[in-house]
Order: sequence, then structure tokens, then C-alpha cells
Amino acid sequence: MLRWDAVHSQLRPQLGNWPREYEDSLRAAGPTVLSHWDTGKISARRFLEMAEKDARLNLFPQSRRIAHNTHDVFLTFLFCDAYGLSIRFEPRKPLIEVYQGLLDNWKTDDQITFAQYMSQAAEFHISRSKHSTGWKICEFDYDFDRVFPIELLAVLALRRRDNFADFPAGHVLIDGPWSVLRDLPCAELHPLIEAVLTRVKNDYPQFL
Repeated sequence: MLRWDAVHSQLRPQLGNWPREYEDSLRAAGPTVLSHWDTGKISARRFLEMAEKDARLNLFPQSRRIAHNTHDVFLTFLFCDAYGLSIRFEPRKPLIEVYQGLLDNWKTDDQITFAQYMSQAAEFHISRSKHSTGWKICEFDYDFDRVFPIELLAVLALRRRDNFADFPAGHVLIDGPWSVLRDLPCAELHPLIEAVLTRVKNDYPQFL
């Protein structure tokens, strides 16, 4: 769905109506968590393109789609680092401390340091796993996003891809799902899905 939205965003280069804050970055990270590296890189690039467009078109702070400095910004910079991508994007505010510390140390060889920053990020994730209200929007409003900390599971998947030590995060919110996801076998693509993807790629060359 993210890649389809990105096509529409490309077809309307002057319409600044993407990305969806708190949602699209997590959707972009999904293939990375599942170790689908080709799709992961494409999804990451599409999200970065939308983030860059957001910064370019929505000049006033109150109109920015990525308006806050939490996991959207964290994943933006993680994608750039992990996939060798570049972007002309500056967040409205500096990344919050718990995510900045993890971003600076996600490749560390020190298990204690890694567990410290992952646990801090997990606690922040839990603190923001609440229903949004008309007055306050929380990052992890959906039940799925509360149970599966996609932004943190992506770190573990990328460390494994790059042959860093497979340290436990030291937090049940992360280590529980990762114990299942890390060895999850790849499912065969359903013929109907394959046919739809082929048609979409033929009709919309922007959809990679």
C-alpha cells in the first residue's frame, strides 16, 4: 500500500498530501523486518521520497506531515544509513534522545550499550502506545504497532543482515517478537497477488 501511495505522490508532484505521520514509516520498515531486502530498499526509498517532498512543499511548520521528531525521523535516518540512500530532509526538531542514541549505536559491538539504547527505545514505545484523542495524537495508536515495535525490530534485522553480533535487546517487547520473526520462513507469493503486481508494474512504471 505504501508503494502505491508513493506512485500517486509522484504523479502529483505539487500536491503535498503524503506521507501519513506515524504510519507510513512503519509500513516502509515492514519488509526490512521480514528480511525482504529488495522490497525493503524500495519501500525505504519511496518513504524517503515522500518525506523529502513533505519538507519541500509544506514550508510552514504547522503544515508538515512529518511534524514530530520520533520514530518517523528515526527510520528516515536509519534507512539512509542501512540502505546507502540520501535525502534532502531536515526534521522540524532534533530527534529525541532515546532514538538518537540508538541511531548512533545501532551497529555497536558492545552488548551492554546496545541493550541500553534498545531498552530505552522500547520503554518510549510503550509510553506512546495509547489511543489518540482529539487533543493528543500518540505514535502507536494501532494495536499491531503497539505489540510489534517495527522501528526496533528493523534494527535487529539489519544487524543480522550485516553480520553484527545478534545481541538480545534485553526487553521482552522486542525479544519476544524477534524470536519468532528471525526464523520465519518466506511464504510463496499467491498467483493472484503476483498477477496484480505484474499488471500494476506494467500500467505504472513508477511502481518498482
